[in-house]
Amino acid sequence: MPLHVPYRFFTVSAAIFFISGMAALLYQSLWSRYLGLLLGHAAFAQTLVLVIFMGGLAIGSVVGGRLAERSHNPLLIYAIVEGLLALFGIGFHGAFVGAMNGLLYGDLHAGSWLKWALAASSVLPQTVMLGVTFPLMASVWMRLSQQAAGHSIAWLYFTNSLGAGLGVLVGIFVLVPTMGLPGTMLTAGLLNAVVALVAYGYSKQLNTPIPETKHYQTASDSSNTPSFSFNSRIILLVAAGTGLASFIYEIAWIRLLALALGASTHTFELMLSAFIVGLALGGFYVRNHKFKGNSALYLVAWVQVAMGLAALFSLLVLGQSFNWVSWFLNTVQRNADGYQLYTWFSSTVAYMAMLPATFLAGMTLPLLTHSLLQVEGKEGAVGRLYAVNTLGSIAGILLATYWLLPALGVDGAIILAAALDCALGLLLLAWLWQQQQLGRWSLANAFALVVLGLFLALQQAMIDPVKMASGVYRHGKIQNHDSTELVFHEDARTASITVAKEHLDTGEIVSVIKTNGKPDASLSSSDSGAPDERTMTLTALLPLLMHEQPSHIGNIGFGSGMTVDTALIDPRLKEVINVEIEPAMVEGARIAFSEQLPRVFTDPRVTMVYDDAKSYFANQNITFDILYSEPSNPWVSGVANLFTEEFYRFIKTRLNDKGIFLQWIQLYEIDTQLLTSILKPLDQHFQHYTAFTSNTDLLIVASNSNNLQSFDASVLEQPAMQRRLQRIGIGGTFDLSKSVLFSERLLRPWLRQHGIANNSDYFPIVALNAPEKRFARKAALELLSLQQNWIVQDLVNTPFEQISNVDDSLLFDEQYSDLNNLMAYWRGDEALRQGQPYVPLAVCHPAIAPAVVAEQLRMAVNASMMLESEEGTKRLLTLLKQHGCLERQPELAALFELYQSIALRDYPAVLANARQLLTQGSQLILPEWLRSYALWAALHQPSTTVADWLKPEVSDILINHLMYSMLQARQN
Repeated sequence: MPLHVPYRFFTVSAAIFFISGMAALLYQSLWSRYLGLLLGHAAFAQTLVLVIFMGGLAIGSVVGGRLAERSHNPLLIYAIVEGLLALFGIGFHGAFVGAMNGLLYGDLHAGSWLKWALAASSVLPQTVMLGVTFPLMASVWMRLSQQAAGHSIAWLYFTNSLGAGLGVLVGIFVLVPTMGLPGTMLTAGLLNAVVALVAYGYSKQLNTPIPETKHYQTASDSSNTPSFSFNSRIILLVAAGTGLASFIYEIAWIRLLALALGASTHTFELMLSAFIVGLALGGFYVRNHKFKGNSALYLVAWVQVAMGLAALFSLLVLGQSFNWVSWFLNTVQRNADGYQLYTWFSSTVAYMAMLPATFLAGMTLPLLTHSLLQVEGKEGAVGRLYAVNTLGSIAGILLATYWLLPALGVDGAIILAAALDCALGLLLLAWLWQQQQLGRWSLANAFALVVLGLFLALQQAMIDPVKMASGVYRHGKIQNHDSTELVFHEDARTASITVAKEHLDTGEIVSVIKTNGKPDASLSSSDSGAPDERTMTLTALLPLLMHEQPSHIGNIGFGSGMTVDTALIDPRLKEVINVEIEPAMVEGARIAFSEQLPRVFTDPRVTMVYDDAKSYFANQNITFDILYSEPSNPWVSGVANLFTEEFYRFIKTRLNDKGIFLQWIQLYEIDTQLLTSILKPLDQHFQHYTAFTSNTDLLIVASNSNNLQSFDASVLEQPAMQRRLQRIGIGGTFDLSKSVLFSERLLRPWLRQHGIANNSDYFPIVALNAPEKRFARKAALELLSLQQNWIVQDLVNTPFEQISNVDDSLLFDEQYSDLNNLMAYWRGDEALRQGQPYVPLAVCHPAIAPAVVAEQLRMAVNASMMLESEEGTKRLLTLLKQHGCLERQPELAALFELYQSIALRDYPAVLANARQLLTQGSQLILPEWLRSYALWAALHQPSTTVADWLKPEVSDILINHLMYSMLQARQN
């Protein structure tokens, strides 16, 4: 007879098991992030983290089953385990950070064995305890309702899995954004504490003695249940096989959905939630099923077949998902509200692809558990079956990551796993037919369905690699074979790598290498080069110009290999270590770019290392003269860890005394606020830095030695370097100086007064918010306003020589056409070409309005200050004054006096003239420009105080905010 049970126990215990599942998935997500910081994000590291997690669950399942069999009060043991989990969760962050500080920044010199020992010891005990919980709670439920053991297992499976699915979403969208990793870990620990207290309270009320009978019957079983000859080992084999196939599905689905939806943190968590919720719903569906004889096994057999066919169907959905994403992005508005819709849309696509198969997968474990209990009749069978299923999952992870995806591709891996599920179903049907419990035609029909499904999948469901590599989640466009020629494609261990030749309408062919559809580098067939070539060349060149004797350099990332290839032109280099996380990236670049970039693939000075860069450098304890960090897309999951406070604190320890670090950051698909959260920690950990722009990318050269003002042009004399610079339109050091945006002198005071928090490993502001900025097509282009600004040039003190000694002939170079036109306007084009005196005839033309003259005057003076020596600007203004026509218009005359004081560097006069024009409300010049000139003059006068009239408006131009912060910092 059933034991006396308090009325609310089943409801309350289901609720706490739901909460326990939520905490468990919070732990899994957080442990993956924490251990990624310790072990890196290379494929082997991420795989082994999963193996540790799943292995702990397997061990715990066995241990939990045995404890359940021997305990008179398994609920008390469950309460104790949940309490221990709470203690581990509450204390985890502090212990982990202490260990990390010792390993990466202290004297422990983190060897691989030490890091792996720390990883295992910090996670394995908790994962074992997580594995213990299910058999213990299942034992309690089965003892309290012995007539419905199958119902108990299914219901618990549902509540725990549903809590896990919700935990994923709550963690990534609520807890981590508001509380960071430490607060989320603490929350998970507190949830465990609540569960432990409630379970402990009920354990004092319930008495669940060890059952005298070993056989647990379902409610539909009768006393004359037949004896089963079915071997329990075959049930365990099916459990292992379905676990193996399910995790192959999961890894392949996540890769394909990342290619369609984007490889961001949000996308991964949405996909994981969809996978888990599907499992939960499957368990819920079978909770009330009544089985007689082998009917549960019969259902399992057909579920396995149906699961394989559903997985094949998922390929059709995933293939169409690229078209759906394209339609959605070209329909919805690209803003914050649109991103919320995109999140729901992404979740819907994930559910459509995963739900049919995962729903069926969720049915299998409760059904198999019911069948095994009928055969063995021992509570320990629950733990054993879940352990075997988990071991199968581990095998699926290893097979998918290291063999199936690289060898068969993501779609091939899904087809093979589907074939395995179908084979398991056919195996069970064949056994039932052999036992004369199944008609011959049932087996034949199942076999025919399997053959037809596999045939159609191989014929219709294979996904075009060109479509997969389109990066449709960025621009809403799908490439086709008419304009795109596939050169290389591999679904590698950490990402899908593709190289394609894109044929442009101009006849130009651009070779692009992509990671999960996101272009990492491109090279052009034309003489002018692709935009990326300028950035990669400058990345290599800038630190080489500033370091007096570079011999050992390191490079993070690879791309096309052009950065390293350019650096190798410098004969001073003795060793280059390139650390790339994905071997397929280098192989793809070798196939596509080896003819254009011969050095990087053949030079004996190059050592290729395939590992997570931070992990590798920590293990090796080596230092460099120059370190490049090329990955530039902080919205990509994992890449954001190269833009954190902890990374900058660590990377500076890998530089020699005069070492230089270069950080490449994109200015597109990000906004100024997120960029500031990256710049702030870099500023805090490097004494000196100078930032340059290339197209829409930011290149920051940083050092803790005051050597960024030095300059060695010897590398520019190399013929190979001259050819490469000519290809990207750079003729000399003056061209480089025009790319300067800021230095620490200009930016530091503003950053240190800014309230934005630092991007951190433990408070991942960028990883959580950059995907939305990418979707909304945000760009931090405000910084580009600092380019070609003579005030910036004056305040930054660029290290490059010859900035103020520009030959007049340079003014007619095509690169400076905008400035040329202004100068020619004032001087007279032909007169300048012939070396005759400047004659600003246009100034006095009566048809030209004063406002137009004023704007042209401002731009001409700015151009002259930028392009010419100080004397050249004085000469221009003197000639204008001699002409006399400006004096006939008082407002223009006052404006002219301001510019003349600027050219003469008469700082008190600049302040006086600018204030007068501001007070008068001049209509000929914007107030923000007047404030710019006044703030510039104030910074050159030590006695100038911070006056209210100098304070920029909120909407003022960026340079004014920067200079005002400098003025405040000096006064304070």
